[in-house]
Amino acid sequence: MSNSIHRNTPSLAAFDPRGLIVRNIEYHRSRAQVEPQVRIHRQVFGSSGLMIEQWDPRLLQLSRSQAGTQANQRTVYSLGGHALRIDSVDAGWRLTLPGEAGQLLEEWDGRGAHQAHHYDQYVRPVAVFEQAANDEQPLCVERLAYASRSDEEAARNRCGQVIRHDDGGGSLFHEFYGLHGGVVQQTRRFRQASAVLGWPLLDVQRDVRLEPERFQTSTGFNALGERLHHVDAKGNRLEYAYGIDGQPASIFVLPTGGVRTQLMGQRRYNAAGQVISERAGNGVVRTLLYREADGRLRQMSARVQGPTSTALQDLTYDYDCVGNIVRIDDLAQPTQWSSNTRISSASVYEYDTLSQLTKATGRETAGNKGGPALPARVAFGSTDDSVWRRYTQQFSYDAAGNLLELQHVPSSGTGFTRQMSVAARSNHFVPQADGSAVPGLGQDFDRNGNLQALEGDHGMGWDVRNQLVRITQVLREGGNDDEERYAYDATGRRLLKHRVTQAKGVVHTAQVRYLPGLEIRHDSATGEQLNVLNLDVGTLTVRVLSWDRHPSGGRQDVQIRYGLSDHLGSSTMELGEQAQLLSQESYYPYGGTAWWAAKSASEASYKFIRYSGKERDASGLSYYGFRYYAPWLCRWISPDPTGDADGLNVYAMVGGNPITKVDKQGLAATPALEQPRQMQLRRLSISRRLALMERVFRPRIQAGSSAAIRDGLSTYISNTLWTGVDLAVFNTLQPTAQRNQILRITVAVLDAVSTAHMSTGIAGNWTQHAPQIGALFAGAAGMGYAVYGDSIGDQAEHSWDPVAVQRLGGHVRSLSRELVQQVMRGHGTGVSWGSTPLRGRVTRTAGATAAYALATVANAVYGGEVPVLMQPNVSPAIEAYDGAMGTMIRGGHPTAVHDPHGQTLQLPDPVATMHGGLSRMFNQVWTHWAASGIEALAVALTGLPVAAQGRMTRNIVMAARGMISALTEWRGFFVQFARGGYSTLATAWRRAPRPN
Repeated sequence: MSNSIHRNTPSLAAFDPRGLIVRNIEYHRSRAQVEPQVRIHRQVFGSSGLMIEQWDPRLLQLSRSQAGTQANQRTVYSLGGHALRIDSVDAGWRLTLPGEAGQLLEEWDGRGAHQAHHYDQYVRPVAVFEQAANDEQPLCVERLAYASRSDEEAARNRCGQVIRHDDGGGSLFHEFYGLHGGVVQQTRRFRQASAVLGWPLLDVQRDVRLEPERFQTSTGFNALGERLHHVDAKGNRLEYAYGIDGQPASIFVLPTGGVRTQLMGQRRYNAAGQVISERAGNGVVRTLLYREADGRLRQMSARVQGPTSTALQDLTYDYDCVGNIVRIDDLAQPTQWSSNTRISSASVYEYDTLSQLTKATGRETAGNKGGPALPARVAFGSTDDSVWRRYTQQFSYDAAGNLLELQHVPSSGTGFTRQMSVAARSNHFVPQADGSAVPGLGQDFDRNGNLQALEGDHGMGWDVRNQLVRITQVLREGGNDDEERYAYDATGRRLLKHRVTQAKGVVHTAQVRYLPGLEIRHDSATGEQLNVLNLDVGTLTVRVLSWDRHPSGGRQDVQIRYGLSDHLGSSTMELGEQAQLLSQESYYPYGGTAWWAAKSASEASYKFIRYSGKERDASGLSYYGFRYYAPWLCRWISPDPTGDADGLNVYAMVGGNPITKVDKQGLAATPALEQPRQMQLRRLSISRRLALMERVFRPRIQAGSSAAIRDGLSTYISNTLWTGVDLAVFNTLQPTAQRNQILRITVAVLDAVSTAHMSTGIAGNWTQHAPQIGALFAGAAGMGYAVYGDSIGDQAEHSWDPVAVQRLGGHVRSLSRELVQQVMRGHGTGVSWGSTPLRGRVTRTAGATAAYALATVANAVYGGEVPVLMQPNVSPAIEAYDGAMGTMIRGGHPTAVHDPHGQTLQLPDPVATMHGGLSRMFNQVWTHWAASGIEALAVALTGLPVAAQGRMTRNIVMAARGMISALTEWRGFFVQFARGGYSTLATAWRRAPRPN
C-alpha cells in the first residue's frame, strides 16, 4: 500500500458559513514515485446563495500570477434566480430574457445570433424566430399548432395538444394521442431541398414547401404505457411481449413482404433486475455473470446454441477498488504470435488518482495510424500473423482534464505521438503543428466555441443552435465540393444526412433519412434504396435490412443482422440469421478503430454502427444525438449543450475515463455498468456514508444554528426590555393599594384577551359559537385572577404585588420577544412546516417537547444553584437550545420546507405578530395556573407549606413545573389550529345571509 499512487490523496471540500461548497480539493498523481499535485476547484456565490463564478484548477492557478484571468464560467441572475447571462471561456456568452411565467422569450449569443420565442394566450409556444449575424431579417424556423376543443379532436385525444410542428427538417403531424399523453400515430413530411427555411403563417403556404411523400409511424401501448407494437414508415411491424414481472421478455418483427421472426426471447433476470441471459433469433445465447460482492459485471459471453456450443464472445472484466475497469479479456479470441511477440486479446488499463486513463494496452492491425480514416480491413481466415501486433498507449492531461499528449507505441513497427495545443485561458484545442496559432474564440473556434475545421480544409458550418449543418471533405476551386449536410428536428435529433461527392465529372448523392426506428438510405452512385430497421434490445442490437432497390438490380430478401456489443455498447461483432460471422471490430480506448474484419467488402459496407453504438459518418465523426465526437482527437468538437452539467471542461470525453464511463447522447457521462441500487447502498464506504450523513444533516444544523441565534437573541432583548420597565416603574413609583389593584386588573385583562384569542380560534374549528366560548374562557381567566387579588386584600399596600409584577413581566417579555422574532425572521436559514397537515406534525412536535424538557426540568430543579451573575444567561441559553433542537427535529420531516436566508431585518408581519404574541401570552396564563395547581397539590398531599417541604418533595414539584414549561413547545401547533378556526369562522360569516 505504501507504493500506491493513492496514498495521501484525499478529496476535501470547504464550506462557507451558509453550507455552500466554495472549494473542492483533489490530489493528482499518475505515478507512485512522484509527489501528488493539489487540484483546487473554486466556486463563488453571491449574497443570495447562487453560484456566480466557477474556476477549474488550471485557471485558478493562472489567476494567481496573471491578473485579468477570467473564471471558466460566470453567471448573472435575475431577482427571481433565473440565469440571465452565462459567460464561458469555452462557449462564449449567452444572454436570455425570461417571461413572467419563466418561459424563454429571447436569446442572444456571442456570434451575434438572436432567437425569439412566441407564445399564445395560454403561454404555449407557437413560433421560434432566428436571425444569424449576417441575416437581414429573422426567419421563422419553427411553428406549432394545437388542436381545438371539439368532439372530433376528443376522439383522437388531441384537445389542446400539438398537432403540427414545423421544424428544420420539415413538418411533423400528430394524428393520435394515447391515454398516457404519448403520440401513438405521427406523420413526417420532409422539407424540399430547394425550399428556403422560413415557415409562413398559413398552413397552405407551408405545405407547398414540403415533399409530397408522407412517412407515417404508429405505436401501440397497453394500459401501463408499455409499448406493445410499433409500425414504422415502411410498414415493418415490431411486437413486444412482457413477463409477469413487467420486464421485456421477447420481441418479434414482421418485415414488409417478409415473415414474422423472433428477434429476442427467453430473457431472464436476477433478483436485482439485471439481465442474466437471453436468446437471439439466430440461436445465439447471451449470458451475463455478476460479482456477488457488488453486482458488477464479471463475464459476458455469447455462444451458438447447439451440440458444440461455439463461443463467439467471452468477455471477462476486472476492476480496481473504486470500480474502474483494469482488464478486459475476450477468451473466445485465439492468442497469436508475431515477431516473437505474443498477441493476446487482453486489454489492460491504468488510471491516475482522479480516475483518468493514463495507460492502455491492446491489439491492433499493423500500420494503423489512428487518424480519422478507418484502418485497412482484415479478411476472415487470414493466416498472415504479421497483420497483428500489440500496442501501448499513454495519456497525459493538464489540470483542467485536457488530453495533452497521446503516445502510441506498437510492439513492432513505428508508433506516433499526437500532441494537442490547448489555449492558455480556455479549453480550446487543436492538434499541435509547427507555426499554428494558439486556439481560442475566433481562432479555430467560432464565438460559441464550435470547431471550424477538422483536418486542413475540412471546414464546418454551424447553425444558430450550434448544430453542425455542413462539413466539407474536399474543397475544389471552380467545382463542386465534396460535403455532407445535416438537418435536425425541433428536439435536436438528426433527420437528414445528405452527402455530395464528385467522381469523373459526375456528381453523386447519398442520403439518409432518419425516422422513428427506421433509416431510409439512397445512393445515386449505385442506385441502391435501402430501409434499415434499428432495434436496440439491451445487450443485443438488431438491424433489419430491406431493399426497395438492390445495387445488383435484382430482388434481395430481407437480411437480419444481429450485433454483439461490449459494456460500452460498441458494436464488436455482427452475425447473420444463421449465426454466421459478418463483421468484427475492436476499438482503442477513446473510440478509434484498432482493427476490423468483414466477410466481404459488400458486407462491410453495411456496418453503420461502431464505437459506443453510434453511427460513424464519412468524416470520421461519431454522431451522438446532441454532439459530434472526433475519436482520433479524443474530444468533442463543440461545447456541451448543457453547459457545466458534466464539468467545466466542456470538450472532454467522459472526464478522461472512456473505459468505465459512457456518454449516451453527448450530454453527460454515466457509468457504463450500473450497479444494482441495493448493491450500491450496501457497499457504501465509511467516507461515503459520512458524506451522505453530512448532506442530510448539514442543512438541519445550519437551520438549527440560525434558530438558536434568533431565539436566544430575542430572549435577551425581551428580558432586557422588561428589566428597563421594572426599573423605570416598580423601582421608581411608590406602591399603593390602588396601584396594585390597577396592576392586577391590567394582568387580568391581558390574561382574558390572550385566553379569548386562543379559545375562540380553537373552538372555531367546530362551532360558529366560538366567540361566545372564547368570552366564557376569558371571563373565567379574568375572574380567577380577580379572586386571587381579593384574597390577598390590602396586605400588599406598602409593596408591589410580586405575583402581579411577575405576571406582567411575562406578558411584556412575550409580546416583545415575538416582535423581535418577527423583525429577525430573515436571519439565516430556517425550517417551516409548509403544507404539512397538523396530524403530520404531532410526532416531531412531541420529539421537540421531549428535547425541550431536558432543559426546562434541569433548570427548574437545579436553576437555584446557578451563580447570580450567570442567571440572566440561563433563559436565553435554554430558548436558544430549544430553537436549535426543535428546528433540527422539524427539518427531518419529509414535507418540511427549508427556507433560504433572506433579508436579516424585516418589518414585522402584523397578523403573524398578533397571533404569535397572544399565543405566547396565553402560555404565560395557563402555565401560571398549572404551576399554582401543582404547588397547591403538594401542600394538600404533604400537609406542609412550601417552606417546610423536604428536598425530595421540592425536586419532584419543580420537575413537574419544568415539564409544564416544556409543554409550551406545542404553542406553534395550537396557533396553526387556532388560525384554521378563525379562517373557518371568517368563511362562515361571509356566507351568512345579510339582513335587509
